[in-house]
Amino acid sequence: RLNGSMQHTNSSARGSQLRLNMEGLLRGMVLLVLGIVLKSYQALEIFDRIAYDTTIRQSVEPADSRIVLVEIDDKSIARYGQWPWPRSKHAELINRLNAAKPQGIMVDILFVEPSEQTVQDDALANAIGNGRNIVLPILLSSRSTQPLDMEEPDSINVVEPIESIKRRALIGYSTTNPDIDNTIRSVGLSMTIQQRTYPLISALLIGQASSSTKPSKLLIPYAGSMGRFEHYSYADVMDGKVNSEVFKDKYVLVGATATGLDDLHKTPFGLMSG
Repeated sequence: RLNGSMQHTNSSARGSQLRLNMEGLLRGMVLLVLGIVLKSYQALEIFDRIAYDTTIRQSVEPADSRIVLVEIDDKSIARYGQWPWPRSKHAELINRLNAAKPQGIMVDILFVEPSEQTVQDDALANAIGNGRNIVLPILLSSRSTQPLDMEEPDSINVVEPIESIKRRALIGYSTTNPDIDNTIRSVGLSMTIQQRTYPLISALLIGQASSSTKPSKLLIPYAGSMGRFEHYSYADVMDGKVNSEVFKDKYVLVGATATGLDDLHKTPFGLMSG
């Protein structure tokens, strides 16, 4: 009886060990399959990125002639001094551009805090109010110590332009997440943050803003490296050195390219301001 009990115990132990070995083997196989699938997915992503970069570099088309840039460049900084400039300066620029009757003006400058002098804000608000289709950006920041993640809207804090300016302008966002290699290839057309849907600022400018609450992305149709669009110095426009006719019926983008002010991003064509 004693011998029989020992044999039964040994048989049960071997069975338990066999089951454990089988479970371990199955777990290993599942992890292996998942690893292969993940690597295949990553390989496909890498292939897609390479294919996109190659295609867009080999099929560069002429820059859209409807777009004109006004650059806050080194020349402008030398002319008007240290940044930031008084908002009345931007008001004067907008008034000059408005007089040329453009299709729209995007001013890529944040006006999220009031000026020390209310008259500065009033001047800018009036210039925007007298214009047509003037678009301004909102400020997006992370609610935590983690980097800003555009894929997690609940983690994002929004600061809009001050009220007197905001109510006369169109507002949208211009931030986008780069791919894993830190290159920007796509951009969301709209995003909902804190129960409000914000359109992409450039889509808003050309009247193609999306009001959809569903996230959607568009591959960016780059026109090549920097300098391909028609562009003028902010200072030259203000000094009357640029014929106003160049802005008529155009989409005018005002932004910084000056050393230390430009917001550089990695693209398939290298670093670009934007």
